[in-house]
Amino acid sequence: MTALKSSLFILFIAALLHSCGNSQHVESNESWSLELNKGGCMDVCSAYQLKIDHSGRFHYTGIQNVKYIGEKSGEISDRLLTELNEILSDIDWSTFETTYGSPGTGIQRNELHFNANSTDKQIVYYRGEPQAIREIDEFIEQLIARDDL
Repeated sequence: MTALKSSLFILFIAALLHSCGNSQHVESNESWSLELNKGGCMDVCSAYQLKIDHSGRFHYTGIQNVKYIGEKSGEISDRLLTELNEILSDIDWSTFETTYGSPGTGIQRNELHFNANSTDKQIVYYRGEPQAIREIDEFIEQLIARDDL
């Protein structure tokens, strides 16, 4: 009986270590880039492209129904970069599917691309995306609405 308990304990530890090794979280010192492309839908949705990297540098192209039309580049504030890093560090990218929802009339196409040293994930979503993706989306929407972008 003791040998069985020992074997089960070893299997549990091995499984735990294996699952930790396969997660794809962002480390605080890791280089990363995040890009969100939103397509217009029947001329009513906002359409833009925004890319941000680990240093806070961004490149934005406003296409339609956004506060700024055209291109902008710069850096987001340290406070906003810290907030974005906190959102990203809580995400295990390996758990996401590549597509959520399906295209349809009047449905906006969103494409999120995240790249880091250990992760390269592209996700297309129309609706039904996980809460973590929704948080990134909301952060970026608020960032675009700010006057200092």
